[in-house]
Amino acid sequence: MPLQSPKRPGDASNRSKSSKSESQMSKLTKLPPRTESKTTPPHSASAADIDIEAEAESDNLATPPARRIASASQSYGLRNDAAVTPTKEPQSLEDEIDATLNNSNVGPDTIAVARGELGANLGPYASSEIMQPSKSNLSSTFTAPIMQNEDTRYSRYSTISTDIEYKDSPYRHSIPATVIQKKEDDDRVNTNLPFRNALFWDHLKDDTDMDDDGLHTFDVKSKAPESSGFYPFSGRGWLNFGMIGVLIGALLMLFAGYPILSFFHDQGQTTEGAYNLGGINATGQIPVLPGVRGLVDDDTPEDVKHRVGYDGKNYKLVFSDEFEQEGRTFFPGEDPFFEAVNIWYWPTGDMEWYSPEQVMTRDGALEITMENTDVGDLHYKSGMVQSWNKFCFSGGIIEFAIQLPGRGDVSGFWPGAWTMGNLGRPGYGASTEGTWPYSYDSCDVGTMPNQTNKGGTGPIGALNSNEGNALSVLPGQKLSSCTCKGEDHPGPHHSVGRGAPEIDALEAQTDFVRKGGAASQSGQFAPFDYGYDWRDGEDYTPIYDRTNTELNSYKGGVYQEAVSGVTFLGNDAYELTKQEFMKFGFEYSADPKTRDTNSITWFVDDDRTWTMNAAAVGPDERVEIGQRLVSEEPMSIIMNFGMADGFSAVELDKLNFPATMRVDYVRIYQPEDHINVGCNPPSRPTTDYINDHLDAYMNANVTQWEKLGYSWPKSSFKDEC
Repeated sequence: MPLQSPKRPGDASNRSKSSKSESQMSKLTKLPPRTESKTTPPHSASAADIDIEAEAESDNLATPPARRIASASQSYGLRNDAAVTPTKEPQSLEDEIDATLNNSNVGPDTIAVARGELGANLGPYASSEIMQPSKSNLSSTFTAPIMQNEDTRYSRYSTISTDIEYKDSPYRHSIPATVIQKKEDDDRVNTNLPFRNALFWDHLKDDTDMDDDGLHTFDVKSKAPESSGFYPFSGRGWLNFGMIGVLIGALLMLFAGYPILSFFHDQGQTTEGAYNLGGINATGQIPVLPGVRGLVDDDTPEDVKHRVGYDGKNYKLVFSDEFEQEGRTFFPGEDPFFEAVNIWYWPTGDMEWYSPEQVMTRDGALEITMENTDVGDLHYKSGMVQSWNKFCFSGGIIEFAIQLPGRGDVSGFWPGAWTMGNLGRPGYGASTEGTWPYSYDSCDVGTMPNQTNKGGTGPIGALNSNEGNALSVLPGQKLSSCTCKGEDHPGPHHSVGRGAPEIDALEAQTDFVRKGGAASQSGQFAPFDYGYDWRDGEDYTPIYDRTNTELNSYKGGVYQEAVSGVTFLGNDAYELTKQEFMKFGFEYSADPKTRDTNSITWFVDDDRTWTMNAAAVGPDERVEIGQRLVSEEPMSIIMNFGMADGFSAVELDKLNFPATMRVDYVRIYQPEDHINVGCNPPSRPTTDYINDHLDAYMNANVTQWEKLGYSWPKSSFKDEC
């Protein structure tokens, strides 16, 4: 049964004793030495072996001795199953103790508990300096450790009696034991210790009493200082109210003040940028931290932040990167605007592997270095930087300042600076299948595979205009204006034709006749004209300096229609000659409201080279197609340094490695009354569509859309709706 706690000196029955002095307490008993036997454990004592000598003044006790000892026995759970043999009336305290124990059917351990031999140090205030492995007692009910150190006192059950000190107990403690003063206490917490300095920390205290600490004081009212209470005008109260006010003010500023200030501060920003917010890129990654650049580079000179376009409009700088920060790299996730890819550019059969390791900034320029290094089956390694899905723009002027690699009179290197619609990612074939180079918003045979009708029987021009070969091997426009309602389409409406057109500011090549470098500046389109015969002439493709610029003799093939002009560059802007930087770019209008008059004008340095008007790629009845559009898509930026014999002859014996293409800056301007930056404008959204088909844009090893489990949208022209 559970052990019961004996009555404390502070209880009602013992209150009268608290005022007595130590000299009035009972004298301590002495126990004779015990002899061990085979039947009695060495740590136990039988009632017959106990000889108690004690003196007590009966007028100093609240209850007679016999009753007091009996109460102690009951409180420790002593059993008394046998009848008590009548004895003569005890004449003293020791006689009563002896009689009570001898006439009780109890074991030696129980007697030791009653006498205080056991239980001195395992109560709530007990302590033990040295604990040894325990041995079982006689009844095998409890275990008591054997103290090897004679100066250590230990008990199995509770603290010793506060009325009697047992000096000769085998479990005695070396610390001098004195009778504890009894203290009146109404909180029912035992604060009467069995002896002075019983606790390890007692030597740190001067007084012998252990008052209840504040943490365990349950009677708050009796323990609280007289000065406690609530005073609304105290210093502490005002401090609390002040701090609450500061917190409320901070929250209001964060969730109300800052948005209001931002609204009025950013009124000049476009509402047609990414996520309809303006001034951010497609992923919302425009940095706003101090010291981190924004859309317009802080290193851009003030005098170039405005210009007049070739169309006579005032243009404003909306994006720039001067590449002045030394050692900047472009591994995935490192830059908010540009990323260097890690792919083989298989669509054009390139001879190099593109690696982010080959791209970094040095001496105020972006450097892309090509090395003669094996990567798998390829023997060269170079770099390509893209702003795909990070920064895009729709309409305006883009300008690059570039130093070309190698020499202008040696053919082979293919440096490029160009743009492409964000719905296609360069080098990721699944994303460009059915999107590149479509720029088309008509629902007709131009959206079909091979540009032929459903039965493949016409139109005639699509069957025989390429010297008896197919005019096109493209799979058709995947996101055409013929898309059935409810089909997979980026919007803004399923009837809007979408794609990934391409406009090139520079593709460098060699002019073998004039023995110098040349720049191909072009636009790529689909569907194709009859025999790739787009319209030229002054009304369609005016050239501004025919001594340096001419239309490209290459007009297209089964994968693309190329509307291109070639401008002679000379040899000054090359790595191995004068190392000058030359400007390349184009200005174009992309307003859907002016499709028939939109145009693209290319330039080298500050001189226009040539222009393509929208009519150059107008409707062609020979192949039953409509107007191809000057791109209305959000365009991403690409800078790369490649090499492919499919573009120009590669004179490996004359090329020097490593070779470096350097970009001093890239800047984008837009009309002051028509700012449209971002990869997700409302009129041509891309973000949701890309996120829904992310594998196609992240896995360069997949070249077909349906291989990733995506379906080709149904078309009304095929009678599939």
